[in-house]
Amino acid sequence: MITITKKIEVIESFFGTGKLSSQGSDIAVACPKCDDSKKKKLAISLMSNQFHCWICGFSGRNIGKTIRSSNIDINSVFGIIEDESEEEEYIMDFPKDFQVLSKYYGKRFIDPKVKRLVNYLANRGISQAICEKYGIGYSKEYKFRNRVIIPSFDGDGEINYYTARTIEKENIFKYVNSKVPRKDLIFNEIHADFSRQITIVEGPFDSILGPDNSLSLLGSTMNESYVLFQKIIRNNTPIRLILDKDARKKQQKIANLLSLYDIETTIVDLDSDLDVADIFIRDGNFEKLLENEYEWGRSKSILSKIDTIMSGSMGSRKKSFNDSRY
Repeated sequence: MITITKKIEVIESFFGTGKLSSQGSDIAVACPKCDDSKKKKLAISLMSNQFHCWICGFSGRNIGKTIRSSNIDINSVFGIIEDESEEEEYIMDFPKDFQVLSKYYGKRFIDPKVKRLVNYLANRGISQAICEKYGIGYSKEYKFRNRVIIPSFDGDGEINYYTARTIEKENIFKYVNSKVPRKDLIFNEIHADFSRQITIVEGPFDSILGPDNSLSLLGSTMNESYVLFQKIIRNNTPIRLILDKDARKKQQKIANLLSLYDIETTIVDLDSDLDVADIFIRDGNFEKLLENEYEWGRSKSILSKIDTIMSGSMGSRKKSFNDSRY
């Protein structure tokens, strides 16, 4: 039987000393593909072998494939199947004991663990009505422990995905997701109207609490292979992009791609580290935020590139000046 200790030993032999989570189910190590490799931001699940870097986005379903070595029996440690097909068929592994949490709002005598989940949602701005509308719930399965589960429904009302958000601040794996590739679905398509402007945001809570008619990317990337992108093009849907501050370049890349297909695109740049959901909790609306909305086009794209070049150039000049000796 392969032990967690053996996995940690193999991981640390490749990445260097890691930092275990308080539950001992995840480990954070330095990312080999990251510009800031000194920080331990590559999170690895010791249970599922999934990994994700919170800085550069490097991720995958089995860390063993990344660290495979001829002198280590990686295949058996991480359960790698040599004949594994790239065209894998995914089965929706939605928990069978799933229960919606809306019925527990305002209840005094409930399981303390469930109470913690309800309190977390309330603190995130999720009212009982919102919880019921989106069917947010929980499961007693081990991998969903201390997590709220947000199911996704396609246009026909069928479950096509889920994401489970931890309520523990120290947990380095914020989300446990369905294995279905995100590009192959539209998260909570059932709530979207493609005949009018759609606001595209990053996280599931951003879309739930965001401006009217918001959809989550479940990340910060989108290209022509995404089902969401294809539906936008088919319906000629106007798009508003509001991604997190650290995804500014990715936001501009998506805007440029949409512009190539003559999609009316506007952008709202976030200037703080707050995401869309946090701004709603703080302000209760998006009136102030949307005052900064602007139309994206070729001229904006060029100006943005010039700003990037100039800021880099000025940064170099400043450094050179400070380093000069007189």
